[in-house]
Amino acid sequence: MNLKVPTRIVAVVLGISESRVRALVAEGVLECQKGGPRGNQSMFDLPETVASYLDYRLEGLISTPELAQLQQQRTRKLAADAARAEFNLEVLKGKYLNSEAVGVATTQQALTIKSRICGLGARLYQQLAPVTDPDTILELLDEEAESICSILVSDFTALEAEAAKLIAEHQGENEQAA
Repeated sequence: MNLKVPTRIVAVVLGISESRVRALVAEGVLECQKGGPRGNQSMFDLPETVASYLDYRLEGLISTPELAQLQQQRTRKLAADAARAEFNLEVLKGKYLNSEAVGVATTQQALTIKSRICGLGARLYQQLAPVTDPDTILELLDEEAESICSILVSDFTALEAEAAKLIAEHQGENEQAA
C-alpha cells in the first residue's frame, strides 16, 4: 500500500510537532519526497514512516544504561561461549591433551624411574662390597652410571610410547562422548 501524506498528517499520526518531523528528516530518521498538489510539499510514505519512527524510538529505549549493560553482558557471554566451543572442538580434534591422561602417563613414568633408582643401592652394594681398589671402584661406578642412564632412557622411551597410547585412548573416549 502506497499512502503518501504531508508533514502535518505525519505529525498528527506520530503525536509530534511538524518541526520535530522536519528535524527527524534532517537527522535521516524519516525519509520524504517532494510532491503534493503544489509539487514542493514534503510527502511521506505513511507505513514506512511509522515503522522508521518506531525503530528510532525503540533504539532510544535500548540505549538506557541498564539495557546497554545487559547487552554488553550478553555480548561477553556469547564471546565466551564461542571461545569455549572452539576450544572444545580443538580438544576433540586432538590439538590439546587431556590432563587426566597426561597425569596418568607422568605418574607411571615417575614410578618407573623411582623403582630403578631405588634398586640402584642394592645392585651397587653387591658389586662394590668386595672391591678395595679405588680405580676399580671408579670404573664400576662409571659403568653402572652408564648402564642406569641407558636403562632409564629405554624405560623413558617405552613409557613415552605407553603414555601416547593412554592419551590416544583417552581422546578416543572423548570423541565417542561428543
